[in-house]
Amino acid sequence: MEGLALIYETRIGRFNNIRIRGRHVQLWLVDAYHLYELDRLLQEDEAQYQFAFKFVRAFPQIQKWSQLIILIRALPYRTWELQAAKKWYGKLHVLLRLNTQFHFFGLWLSTLGGAHSALGDTDRSHAIRAFHLGVQQMRVAQRMGNTYLEYMCLLHLSHGMIQLEQYTAARHAIERCWKVRQASFKYDDKFTQSCQAAWRRLNIALRKRRLKRLEMASG
Repeated sequence: MEGLALIYETRIGRFNNIRIRGRHVQLWLVDAYHLYELDRLLQEDEAQYQFAFKFVRAFPQIQKWSQLIILIRALPYRTWELQAAKKWYGKLHVLLRLNTQFHFFGLWLSTLGGAHSALGDTDRSHAIRAFHLGVQQMRVAQRMGNTYLEYMCLLHLSHGMIQLEQYTAARHAIERCWKVRQASFKYDDKFTQSCQAAWRRLNIALRKRRLKRLEMASG
């Protein structure tokens, strides 16, 4: 279990050479948001992919981590292997840099969008601004390849649709998120509660609209 301890203490983007079960390996920690691209890169190098897969199976605890994905590369001993490794790590550097930019931009959008959304119930201009910021945030999530974040953004967008009285669009967005929840995030409490909260808000808005129409008809 010495290997796990070293992995846990390693910061994102740093290398560590250690021995696991008598074999030298090189570790690189990368944010999980780019798992889909990194998996594609791994599959281009079949030997490396097989080694990484065996390592993850040997330590099931790794699969429980939500923030980090561990990529393993056997230490190269011949010159041509070293050159190949440099090229492969160059791709990782690009992904890591993009990931940092996406995180900063995403957090900025989330903070600004939340402020506008809070004012959107009483001021339509703020609701419109929050909606546009939410669309940008969802695009960032799509670019990052993070399906979970993408649909969480869509749920937040559904709240903006409700503020803008786009009830049909909001219902379709929530239904779409619920289908994804059933397929991929069934046991995620946060995602489930977010879907339920969006449904409740939509139902409350529709009930208020019906009451308003009844009052207008009776008056």
